Amino acid sequence: MSYINQPSSNSRPEGQEVDKTFMRAIHEAAEGIGSKQGRKYITILEGKLGLTPLKSKEVDSFERLITLVSKQMSELKELTGQEIATITNDLSKIQAEYKRPNQAGLYFDVLYSNVLLELSKSLSPKELAAFQLINKNVYQGINREDYAWKVKMKEMSTFGPEKWNSYFGDVGEVPALPEDIKGILKAPCPFFPDKCVFETHMLVLIPKTVNGKPLTLNSLRELVKHPTGEGKATDYEYISNSVSADLGDKPIEASYWALMTKEVLPESRNKSYSDQQNLATAKQGYEVPNLLPAAVCILMEYVSTGRTLYGREPWTYTRCQEKVQGDQTIVGGFAPAGLNVHNVNYGGGNVGVAALRKFF
Repeated sequence: MSYINQPSSNSRPEGQEVDKTFMRAIHEAAEGIGSKQGRKYITILEGKLGLTPLKSKEVDSFERLITLVSKQMSELKELTGQEIATITNDLSKIQAEYKRPNQAGLYFDVLYSNVLLELSKSLSPKELAAFQLINKNVYQGINREDYAWKVKMKEMSTFGPEKWNSYFGDVGEVPALPEDIKGILKAPCPFFPDKCVFETHMLVLIPKTVNGKPLTLNSLRELVKHPTGEGKATDYEYISNSVSADLGDKPIEASYWALMTKEVLPESRNKSYSDQQNLATAKQGYEVPNLLPAAVCILMEYVSTGRTLYGREPWTYTRCQEKVQGDQTIVGGFAPAGLNVHNVNYGGGNVGVAALRKFF
């Protein structure tokens, strides 16, 4: 990255001083990037910021680090053009160190851009023009609203190809999400209207294969027993013999993204399957979930976060589309010991229905 070279900016009002301690901490960290001791310098910076050491997959740590950078930078009101250039250069090096194909990398990029926006406020028109040329990414669709939304998105349950690869293995070609996915997720939830979709749904990739082998109910069971890394292991606590025999080895035709509600729909318990189906399909694009994606969504949430959805407080199952031996399938009653999969005609208070959209 080139330095901004604006001699006119190399002056500061008489008697005004800028604390360079923080700037030096950033510079020391940046200078270490790319060396064998790169992580050591990042740790030094974290120490000077009063942070606990960063760990992979800890999105909160990335956010704390760059939020503090934003705060400090916004307080440095009288930086010279050369100082601005040095800081942006240093930050870009640190950004490259942290840039990974995961959720933490996304938040770092957004927060980093917010830092640059703060810095740009104190520049003269001439300096701003040079600053914009160096940092084009700041002016390509990232704004305050976008920033706030992406921070909120941290609350959403997602499980995409990066997490599949981290916990289980390669999932092959991944379909693209819709171009308007941001609008879909930010929109009011059609089932829980006081919240947005990203607060009430989970977005999970349902791959056709994992490590070249078809994903099925039976293969899913073996996967969740032995996740790699920091994944939390689980199992089926119970799966009926008839479901396992009829549907256990049935693959899907193509990979897709599933956007499924994190709980059963309001007023969907104690209803017939026909009534539940009407509730789910009343909103455009939604349907009653199939058994495999419903199981995948519930289990992936636990593997990655330890949270139990469709659990036991109260006992909760969702009906699914498939029938086995004339009975509708249900999945839920989940606890760390495992997930329950049945085929029953029972339709009491424990059994409601989720709603799911598919994106191929």
